Amino acid sequence: MKISSVRLETQIELDVSRPFLLCIENPKEYFKTVNEFINAFNGDISEYTFWNGDKQVNAEKVAELLTDMFSFGLADKKIINLLYKQLLNNFNEGKLISEFQKVKTVSECFLSELCETEDFALTYSEITLDALLKAVNVKPEENYETLLEKIICYLNIFIELKGISCFVFVGLKSVLSDEDLHLLYRHCGLHKLSLLLIECGKIRPILEEERAIIITDDLCEIVENFG
Repeated sequence: MKISSVRLETQIELDVSRPFLLCIENPKEYFKTVNEFINAFNGDISEYTFWNGDKQVNAEKVAELLTDMFSFGLADKKIINLLYKQLLNNFNEGKLISEFQKVKTVSECFLSELCETEDFALTYSEITLDALLKAVNVKPEENYETLLEKIICYLNIFIELKGISCFVFVGLKSVLSDEDLHLLYRHCGLHKLSLLLIECGKIRPILEEERAIIITDDLCEIVENFG
């Protein structure tokens, strides 16, 4: 996977074993770059394009973007939509259809009897699997103790439900220590997931496995650890 931009002399070539850093020291350029990536993931016109070989691909189809390290959750709207879609597919391809019909029949009998306890006519919607999932609030369990564990759970969900090959973080190095980053990089390498980190400058010295493009305050481009 490659990410190209007319704003960069160096092409971003993603590698599952070599996380890529885009460190932007100029505040206006940093803000603009993050917004351009948001545009790319929203399907809008963007200065950053994603490529698989010589074929341009939709960023949202192959990757995910996390811009807020403080408020993300394992049960946000995008994850819930992906989860319900996957469960519905599993249901249609599995052996649970007859079991659901039993549940539906029993539930409809119960609702019918309950509605008859009133002296005026009542109606209710058809019981569907999607409605049942929403009614009982099926969602990923929030089972973690540290930010690193939460991030790994978050990545695993998208790997499982969406089959992503790339993840873009904004400001990750501001919240994870080098030790945690090493562990995260190892996990992503095992799962064949490439990482791009967009940072507001060079937060700390570049780690051995990282490669970096540094955009200085006067918009000069410096590369590190490409050897």
